Amino acid sequence: MLAGKTPFMDTSPYRLYEKVLIASPNLSYQVFDEDSCSLLQGLLAKLPQQRLTQAQILAQPFFRSVNWLTLLHAPPPFVPVLTYPFDTS
Repeated sequence: MLAGKTPFMDTSPYRLYEKVLIASPNLSYQVFDEDSCSLLQGLLAKLPQQRLTQAQILAQPFFRSVNWLTLLHAPPPFVPVLTYPFDTS
């Protein structure tokens, strides 16, 4: 996620799926600081009830420099022009 690599790797699709379901994320290939590791582990928790909630994500130390209210009210850098209500491009 932060390193541009998947935390679960294997050459066999079956073993890869098994790792996603059972194994802990492999964060050893990249040096992450404590805040990054905490965020990734909270997002990748196996049980949904153990994953970070929206409020917990926003309060993570990883995002301490983000002013969420400013971001919420910032104009988008690009607004697509839609011809029809269901345009996807």
